[in-house]
Amino acid sequence: MSPEAARSTPLDAARDALRLRQGLGARYDAPNAPVRELGWARRGAACFALKLNELGDADLLRPSVVAGWSRQHVAACVGYHARALTRLTERARTGADLHLFPEPGQREAEIADGGTLPAGALRHLVTHADIHLTVEWRDLSVEDWDRPLDAWESEPATVRQTPWLRAREIWLQAVNLGNGGTLRDAPADFLRALIDERIAQLNALEPALAASARHDGGSRIVVAGRVMEGRLHDLAHWLCGCGSGAKAGPGADEQQRIAALAPPALRPNADIVEKENSHA
Repeated sequence: MSPEAARSTPLDAARDALRLRQGLGARYDAPNAPVRELGWARRGAACFALKLNELGDADLLRPSVVAGWSRQHVAACVGYHARALTRLTERARTGADLHLFPEPGQREAEIADGGTLPAGALRHLVTHADIHLTVEWRDLSVEDWDRPLDAWESEPATVRQTPWLRAREIWLQAVNLGNGGTLRDAPADFLRALIDERIAQLNALEPALAASARHDGGSRIVVAGRVMEGRLHDLAHWLCGCGSGAKAGPGADEQQRIAALAPPALRPNADIVEKENSHA
């Protein structure tokens, strides 16, 4: 038996058969693409699309979870975020001088304008911006995924980080849409990564908080000596400030959003238990 045959599995065979049926025009992720993060982003996009499509056009004009934003603003944020990340993938693939947001204040202006779009145009933006981003990811070569972007401070160092940025944005915006979206639907490994990132950001901003997280045999967060235990999605929801107003909204400065969590105040309906310090 050849080494190639020895490495073959039923899944490999099924994948090869699928690609044969799809033909030469089908696109696939490069072998070194960040499969896990891409899966999180694509699953989040499906969840957001489901919650958005449940809303009628008039419902889009109603307030979202984010103070000062309608649901249209949340949808616009998701659509233009995909456009911004697409600019980075195009930069990695073609070398074009493209940036996440080429002009100061562009992100805020786009969201404000998007909040005034006709409902049909807004839905089109969300759908096709996500498709375009997915196509760009699949067109990246092995070399493109790790090509330095040589970009300014607000951008990631390589395009490899963009699926994580997308996953984080779209799952939180599915909650902010205010149509029953919840982090309960998110993958557990994504929630653990989200919690760990927020803990790292808290410690970078406020080292005195001595924030930490544990995921072994349960989920636990320690912030400023307070020990919180609960289900992953409840802890992630709380730690990210979902539903806590403008400071926690996606239009706010990132440091302001994190600072608003220190010291954190539990939401009354969160299924989180505060333990004694001795349990940390």
